[in-house]
Amino acid sequence: MNWKQNCLTFIDYFKIMKKDVIDKLDIYKLKTSEE
Repeated sequence: MNWKQNCLTFIDYFKIMKKDVIDKLDIYKLKTSEE
C-alpha cells in the first residue's frame, strides 16, 4: 500500500469517526434538553 492510499484510508476513517461523534453529541443534546 502506498502513502496516498494510506492517507485516503485515514481520511475516510477520520470522517467516519467525526460523524459518529457528532451523532453521539446530537443524541446527548436531545436527552439533556428533554429533562
